[in-house]
Amino acid sequence: MTRTDSKSTSSPKSGEQPSSGKASRIDSSLNIAIAGAGQECVDLLDFMSHSALWQSGLNILGVADTDPEAPGIIYAGEMNISTFSTFQDLCQLKGLNLIIDLTGDEKAVKELNCAQPPGCSVIDRRGAQLLLGLFTTEAKDAGAKQEVRPELEELQKYQKILDSLPDQIMVINKDMSIDMVNKAFLNETGLTREEVLGKGCHEVRYGLDTPCSPCCLDEVKKRKKTTVVYKKYLDHEGRERFDFITGAPILDDQGNLVQLLESTKDATARVQLEGEAQQTGTFLQNVIQSIVDGIVVVDTKGMVLLFNEGMERLTGYPAEEIMNKGHLSSFY
Repeated sequence: MTRTDSKSTSSPKSGEQPSSGKASRIDSSLNIAIAGAGQECVDLLDFMSHSALWQSGLNILGVADTDPEAPGIIYAGEMNISTFSTFQDLCQLKGLNLIIDLTGDEKAVKELNCAQPPGCSVIDRRGAQLLLGLFTTEAKDAGAKQEVRPELEELQKYQKILDSLPDQIMVINKDMSIDMVNKAFLNETGLTREEVLGKGCHEVRYGLDTPCSPCCLDEVKKRKKTTVVYKKYLDHEGRERFDFITGAPILDDQGNLVQLLESTKDATARVQLEGEAQQTGTFLQNVIQSIVDGIVVVDTKGMVLLFNEGMERLTGYPAEEIMNKGHLSSFY
């Protein structure tokens, strides 16, 4: 039978299932009843009601105790959980999977074992403590995951920003180990994140066993300011390469250096093109100088750009003097 005093008027009647709330999910994966409504029952109910398992399917169907004023009976009534004064009535609950015996009484255990429905198990106080320990571990794990999730989401946001940049990006720790890289870096090096993260930037970038000396980031660490350097080196295949490297400090709220950011732009093609253009210009200038005829090259404003030896002979002016004066009117 159920409690009939004023404190339990909101509780369902004996043998009935609650009509609303979490306790009404009798089709849940685990439907539990509790025998013995002392303080342990209160603690167990309180913990289960705040557990993630309670939110995802754990269902307390009823609580029974011979004492109608037992704290667990009162607390269960406040939670809209069915309460009973006999264990036989408790065992009649529909869909019951597990009975937790908190009475510590051998007679009660025998009564429960005799009355338990088919497919229902009974565990004693020690089993309940083990179950509570499992729930506690589950709750701690869930809490830890909730604490980590915002940090993980923040990290993923930064990774997306880095991946959207066309230049090669490395985020480097103070010990020069790589903390993050972007897709452009991986595409250029042909490496995976697993092959890069945690390794020294000198090892990954230039194949060196020891840090670069001098390191292009030394000035960044020293002055905590952005610097730009031009670096010439040989790649893994012995080919000459050229990089423009921008190094920037990552500071905490107190202005302390915590990490370094290195952005690298491959300038090899540009440098090679400039070299070829310079060689072509030198060649053409030599050709023009070797021509017997006088040749002068001026821009649209009349400024002399080239004055060959043939022109020197025709005008009597040395090329150096004309180039210093600059304008065509200097000798015409």
